[in-house]
Amino acid sequence: IQTPKEKDDPQFNGADIWGVRPGHPVIFRVPVSGLRPMTFTAKNLPDGVTLDAKGVLRGTAPAAKGDYDIEVTAENAKGRAVRTIRLAVGDMIALTPPMGWNSWNTLCHRLTQKDAMAAARALEESGLGDHGWAYVNLDDFWEMNNFWTPKERPQLRGKARDEHGKIIPNPDFPDMKGLTDYIHSFGFKAGLYSSPGTTTCGGCEGSYGHELQDAESWANWGFDYVKYDWCSYGEVFWRETQKLDGDSAREAKVREANIKPYRLINECLRKQGRDILLSYCQYGMAKVEEWARENGANCWRSWEDLKDGWVWMEKAIESRIAGEYWKWCGAGCWADPDMMIVGQQYSFGGDHPTYLTPNEQYTHVSIWAMVGSPLLIGCDLTKLDAFTRSLLANDEVIAISQDRLGKVARRIRHTDAESVWVRTLANGDVAVALVNRAPLSHEIRVTFDELGLRGTHCLRDCWTGKCEGNYGGYYTATVLPHATKLIRIKANDCPKCD
Repeated sequence: IQTPKEKDDPQFNGADIWGVRPGHPVIFRVPVSGLRPMTFTAKNLPDGVTLDAKGVLRGTAPAAKGDYDIEVTAENAKGRAVRTIRLAVGDMIALTPPMGWNSWNTLCHRLTQKDAMAAARALEESGLGDHGWAYVNLDDFWEMNNFWTPKERPQLRGKARDEHGKIIPNPDFPDMKGLTDYIHSFGFKAGLYSSPGTTTCGGCEGSYGHELQDAESWANWGFDYVKYDWCSYGEVFWRETQKLDGDSAREAKVREANIKPYRLINECLRKQGRDILLSYCQYGMAKVEEWARENGANCWRSWEDLKDGWVWMEKAIESRIAGEYWKWCGAGCWADPDMMIVGQQYSFGGDHPTYLTPNEQYTHVSIWAMVGSPLLIGCDLTKLDAFTRSLLANDEVIAISQDRLGKVARRIRHTDAESVWVRTLANGDVAVALVNRAPLSHEIRVTFDELGLRGTHCLRDCWTGKCEGNYGGYYTATVLPHATKLIRIKANDCPKCD
């Protein structure tokens, strides 16, 4: 465990900006760690927004667009801290990558409402909510399933929609509104999953032909996030495109056929009275990076499903995010190389601790933070071990992910042995990830010329929180096998290290 022990005095963490559309509900838990009980006060709250006793901004956003800077104070027996939180009221949401939990990697087809409530409770009790983790997302199997029903869950078979076409959750989700209310009570946000096809990847009821009805149900239930997975829509796509052979406009029509279901669901969601973050899941097809933002995506999957192994992780990086994707990422729209593969997983047919080594887990979290990936925990939060929690509660690493500038990392060097990633931050600092791709310890050297820096600068190890002193010209580190050295280079030198 490299992450320093948490301090008792109040420490503000995570994002300091939250985007909301005019007149829509506000729910933003200000992330503050430290000894409880803790009191919260605020200055400059816009009309219609309050700060509750848990430090959660709630209410309704102003009708007028603009930036509303709210001064939040947190105080406990050990001290006091102040931070300005910007409520950015406008057309854009997801100003920083979403952080939270998704059910698939640990629960898969076993998901129930009780599991989702337990995950929300664990997010609270583990303290991860104090570090910016906020979404509790249901993946597949909250719906009815008449295609492939797990033998241990026969209750999933049955009527999937009522006589009006409204979707019916399966019996293990008896109260969807009660579920989101429970999640919201902690200051967290709720997400769910569907497909533009007739069925989901797991054979559950999809949204095809019922897009507006489903969007209305999701909004009425109180959901804040939807993952929209291509799955069986491939059959619709094939019907629409197989007749295009020989058509001179084939390429443009195929592109439009890829866009069509995602544009449609975005239009349906935008008709609702709440912000619902839209996550495209179509595996990086059809140059999605070029059209995702303009068609409503807040996140777009950049490749296939991620499994917990070094080869899979490298494949995710090499297949997509290491190239030119940085050009298309930023506030409001983020490339998504899939859920995080730390902690307890369900893959390759069973439950097990992740197959990534500890070193590889440091690389995984470092790179996902550097490239602005959505950070969605895939492990069982009710069985969170100390090491996994330490990976997820490192505020200096999270600060890189949630930096309000939204300028994601670029890879400036790549060999068989190493890679170097660089990200410019809002205050002028530079984050640098030195990745050892080799199975043996390896010395990695980076020059300030490569980083576009001049003069002397203070370097800080983000994982340990230790200042390494002033450097000029170059920096060298010995990096463990498959590990990553993540450093923050301050805009100025540091005569006194903190």
